[in-house]
Amino acid sequence: MILDYIKQQRPLIDTNIRSLINENYKCLLSINLFGDDILQKLEKFCVTGKFLRGVLVILGTELYGGKLNDNVYKLAALLKMYTFIKQGVIRSHYL
Repeated sequence: MILDYIKQQRPLIDTNIRSLINENYKCLLSINLFGDDILQKLEKFCVTGKFLRGVLVILGTELYGGKLNDNVYKLAALLKMYTFIKQGVIRSHYL
C-alpha cells in the first residue's frame, strides 16, 4: 500500500525538482565556473532514489487534513534536494 503511494507521488516530486532547477537556472549557473555541471549532477542525483522524505511531507500533509498544492510538492522537492546535498553527494560548498 505505501509502495503504491510512493509510486503515485514520486513523479510529482520529480517534476517539481526539475521545475525548481529550471526556474532558478540562470541564478544557479552563475555560482561559479562549474555551475552548469553542478546543476546537471544535482538534477541527475535528485531524481533517483526512494523519495521517502519527500513522500512523508505529502503524506503528513494529507494525514493532518492539509490540502495538497504546489507549495507542498515544492517543499517535498526541496527536502529531496537538500538531503542529497547534506549527504555529500554534491558538496554544499560547490553550491
